[in-house]
Amino acid sequence: RNARWYIYWDAWKTEEDFDTSGAKEVREILLDNISIKSNCRALEIGCGIGRLLKPLSRYVSELYGVDISTEMIAQAKERLASCKNIILSVCDGSLSNFPDNHFDFCYSFAVFRHIPEKKYVYRYLSEASRVLKPAGIFIFEVWGAGRIKSRNKGGTIVGVSFKEREMLARLKEFGFQVLEVDKKPGLPYVIYKVIRNSKLGVEATNSLMWIS
Repeated sequence: RNARWYIYWDAWKTEEDFDTSGAKEVREILLDNISIKSNCRALEIGCGIGRLLKPLSRYVSELYGVDISTEMIAQAKERLASCKNIILSVCDGSLSNFPDNHFDFCYSFAVFRHIPEKKYVYRYLSEASRVLKPAGIFIFEVWGAGRIKSRNKGGTIVGVSFKEREMLARLKEFGFQVLEVDKKPGLPYVIYKVIRNSKLGVEATNSLMWIS
């Protein structure tokens, strides 16, 4: 009914404000400390109507967006019709549409915090590991547990939360090395930036590099 408001209520009233908010987060969060080449193939998990897809499409050759909502994808296709390097599809809670080692870069921002069970977040982490090339970078955000217990189940507004140690253990299990854990002062969200470890017989990506 009002996709912009539900996606980003701080800047939803006009398309210009909505686009500006996405461009700012692409620069300051997704591409911070990353050198990215124009031949990069990227994937957004939970793309909504493309607040981040639109500005990021200027930096990469191919950009794929998936969302579990058919309505969001329908609106995204209309909104992003002029962005010829963006490919959109509905997903089923996995990334089964994509082959192994297909992407150089993957991200999911302000999505996992709305998932009501940890097993679904872990499925996406495992799937991101599968579809990323070695040395590919994955950036995602979750609720941090802080001093309270982590939540194994939640709702779609306040979803599950993670202690840092449990997330680090899972990331190691899925073949990731942590580059940065970014805790925003005064906010309950934690942004993890990780890199896919080597895979036997698979060439590493040269389309982006961590430069911090």
